[in-house]
Amino acid sequence: PPLLAGMASPYPQARSHLLWAWLLFILAMAGDRFDHAMHDLTGHLVSGHTLKHLFMGLAIAVLAHMLAIRGKEAHFARDGNNRMGVTKLR
Repeated sequence: PPLLAGMASPYPQARSHLLWAWLLFILAMAGDRFDHAMHDLTGHLVSGHTLKHLFMGLAIAVLAHMLAIRGKEAHFARDGNNRMGVTKLR
């Protein structure tokens, strides 16, 4: 994922979305790694395993939002036979 975030994209918000998803993934893995410590830290209210699922769900939502935006931008960029939104040479 860090490699993907550094790649050039025709969609200006793609890098931001990928970085947020990566951050949420790191938080999810930290929740899994420190499961019992987080459970104790929150006064036995929530475990790190639960936080892992919440953060991973948010990461998936961020990526789904990014793909939805890309789909809309690609849809609006279509022009006749130009299915990929690439500028035609004249």
